[in-house]
Amino acid sequence: MKLYCSIVVTLLAALSVSADSAESNEIEALIVEKAKICQKETNASEKDVDEMLDGAKATTPTTKCLHSCLLKKLEVVNAANKLEPENLIKMMIDDTIKSKDGKTIKSVINSISDACKSVTDPDECEAGVKIIDCLNAEAVKLGFEKGPF
Repeated sequence: MKLYCSIVVTLLAALSVSADSAESNEIEALIVEKAKICQKETNASEKDVDEMLDGAKATTPTTKCLHSCLLKKLEVVNAANKLEPENLIKMMIDDTIKSKDGKTIKSVINSISDACKSVTDPDECEAGVKIIDCLNAEAVKLGFEKGPF
C-alpha cells in the first residue's frame, strides 16, 4: 500500500516501504486508521480513500478535503493550515525512494519541508493540496521522479 501524502499522502507513498518493517507497519496502520476517520468526516467514498492511499492526486472538493483531513489527523498540517516540518520528518522513514543521483527522500526531507513550511491557504482543503503539491514539486527539483505524496 502506498501513502500519497498526496498526504498526503498523502503522506503517504514514501511511508509504506521501510527497512524497519515493524515501524513501517505501525505507520501504515495509523495511516489507514486515520484515512477511515477522514472518509467518514468528508463523506468520501471507499474508492476515494483507495485512490488517495495509492497516490492519486486530489481533484474534487471531496478528495481535497479527504487529503487535507489525513494530513491534519497525522499532525503533518496544523490548525493554521501550515506544514509541521518536524512531524513530517518523523514520519519519513522510507530509505527506498531514491533520486537519479542516489539521494534518498529521507535524506532531503528537511530541505523539502523547509521550502514548503510557509505554504498555506485559508481554506483547509485547498491548503492540504497546496502543501502536497509543494512537497512533490520540491522533491522533483531535487532529482526525484515524483514526490513523497
